[in-house]
Amino acid sequence: MGLYKYYSIPSDRMGALWTLLSIRGACILEFGTAGTTRFALNNFHKMKGVQNGQLYTTHLDENDIAMGDVRRMDKAIDDIVKEGLATNIFLMSSTVSSVIGIDLEAYCYIYREKYPQINFIYISNDGFKGDWTLGVKNVLETLVAHIPKEVNRSEEFTYNIIGACADDYNYEADCMEIDRIMKAGFNGENICTLTSNTSINEIENMGAAHLNIVMRSEGEEAAKVLERNFGTPYVIGRPYGLKGTLEWIKKIEEAAKISINKEFVENEEKLLKEKIDEALLVSKNSSVCLSGHYDVVRSIRDFVRDEIGININNIWCSSPSLSTEEVPFYEERIWEEIILKGDYDILMGNGVVTNIGKENSKKLQIDLPNLVYSRDEHVDKAYVGFKGALCILDKLIR
Repeated sequence: MGLYKYYSIPSDRMGALWTLLSIRGACILEFGTAGTTRFALNNFHKMKGVQNGQLYTTHLDENDIAMGDVRRMDKAIDDIVKEGLATNIFLMSSTVSSVIGIDLEAYCYIYREKYPQINFIYISNDGFKGDWTLGVKNVLETLVAHIPKEVNRSEEFTYNIIGACADDYNYEADCMEIDRIMKAGFNGENICTLTSNTSINEIENMGAAHLNIVMRSEGEEAAKVLERNFGTPYVIGRPYGLKGTLEWIKKIEEAAKISINKEFVENEEKLLKEKIDEALLVSKNSSVCLSGHYDVVRSIRDFVRDEIGININNIWCSSPSLSTEEVPFYEERIWEEIILKGDYDILMGNGVVTNIGKENSKKLQIDLPNLVYSRDEHVDKAYVGFKGALCILDKLIR
């Protein structure tokens, strides 16, 4: 790991743990030392993650490392099964056990033969494969490949949300807005929100849905697995702003072959247009710096540029794995210089970025990490959908 002034980039192992921890009924067993597991938990709670799953670690000593001894793991699994603590056990390596070459995937086959009533699932993210977004992507795909069961399609219109995870800033309020639009617009019912608010049982029933709504790039492969296995169509994208939300709704209508409640849309559109007109008077021709998750900053850029007339001073994403020419990833020294010396009126980014921004600029947090831990600060303040656009506009006008 390099030297960082503000914060380091989480590894794929951190992303995998954060994605699994919120699942009710999940049992995660990490073959490794306890210290880094505690680090993952601490950061998970600072992100406002809700831990519904169980997390255990075997711990390791020098003899385990030198001899490749797995008796601690055997004993841990025996205890978990004996106590009836889980029907699905996710086996993960730590960076230490990966270095010594323990083949956990092979051990999953051994444990399945010993305990046929338990679903052992191997999670390959060990901290060496890249940044946290790769861990999120792998876990989402692994979950839908191993857990959903053959079920009948529901009679009423239902959907799943894929990619709303604890590392996604404001995920709770954003999911509430998606559910509100789907209920009021399509009379739709949510089967599973993967993974911020779900259970093993809900994941098992994902195949009953008529549509999968993918909230981030890392969830597309999972949606493709569900499409192959259950024939479920999917839409991908985050609905920011009026134009972005209407386009997102159109994609849902086309994919699910269903029409939205026009009266609902007209009422929402009327309220939002009034606020956009107000924002145009205040913010037009101002400039913004955008920093955060690739999908978030790209979609917010389109909203503020195309609907409010705000100029894009600079834009970059927080993950090297998601970097593109359109939205690049910047090293810390580069984005620090942009923030400290840049010519902008509005700054959107994580808690650290907004904290060091120019005092006379308007600041809006759209990404993690948080600078100050707060459990309730952003509940009911969505950034996506109709309500989310109103919230962002209110913050820009103030």
